Amino acid sequence: MNPRAVSHLTSRCSTRPMAAGRPFHCGFASIARAPLSSALGLFRGIIKMPITFSTFSSAVAATWKLGKAVHDWVTNAPLRKDFESFLTCLEHRRVLYAEWQYESMPAVLASLSDILGEIRAFRSKHPNNVELGVLLGELIVSLQECLDKLHQHSQSTPAAEMKAYKVLLKVRSDMARTLAILCGKTGVSPHGNDLEKFIMDMALVRPKA
Repeated sequence: MNPRAVSHLTSRCSTRPMAAGRPFHCGFASIARAPLSSALGLFRGIIKMPITFSTFSSAVAATWKLGKAVHDWVTNAPLRKDFESFLTCLEHRRVLYAEWQYESMPAVLASLSDILGEIRAFRSKHPNNVELGVLLGELIVSLQECLDKLHQHSQSTPAAEMKAYKVLLKVRSDMARTLAILCGKTGVSPHGNDLEKFIMDMALVRPKA
């Protein structure tokens, strides 16, 4: 895979929200990067050097740990296969990548609901993997909260659309971080460049409410 610059880790996301093809007057969304953990400290001093997706996902995965690890995800063939299938399902989910002006609220809600169902199905296939259950459980809660809030901000007003935009940014960030952890722990990478770029761009983003 083509290496990407480590600058993705520290760059500021300044995508301007759009509605009906025109920018909001409130300006740029404020999106702060989460501080790099000690596990990501290995990148310090080599900011100008390229980084592969595998290295990036492994570093993000190292920041997440639930007690004492009891499962070796890299050698778990059924888990790897199911995760590869899950990634394939996400490849064409434009809700993860599309700019806001191209999003339709009904389509966003329907797509996120489908993704939520796929996550639950993936999780249910590995009921004995406590770590996976907790990791995906956190994402399920985030997605459900996102759907609830998007239903509340479905009105076509600039204020409501700005709130909906921020909600979508948060769930994208949570999704990317979870995928980065799963990729790092299983040794599996996306087949498509869009999903890989999405994970590297959004995994460390922490949007402000």
